[in-house]
Amino acid sequence: MQGQIRSKTRPSKLFKPLPSNIKRIGDAIRAARQAKHFTPGSLGAKMGIAAALVFAWEDDISQPSPIELECLAHILDARLSYP
Repeated sequence: MQGQIRSKTRPSKLFKPLPSNIKRIGDAIRAARQAKHFTPGSLGAKMGIAAALVFAWEDDISQPSPIELECLAHILDARLSYP
């Protein structure tokens, strides 16, 4: 995954913001995934990871690395960041 996604456009202009009521990174990932009609398995497949890892992120059991977060934001067309 490293080095796959690079953009010269500022993220605030490139990605759509998530609703302001989302407080946890897991909630943000789940909301963005569902908005794009991805299942955890299909998102995992696009990223080359297991669906179980997507579930772990959404349940705040673990957190994506900065590179994984950048990849998620690109695939989901959303601005994702740690609170």
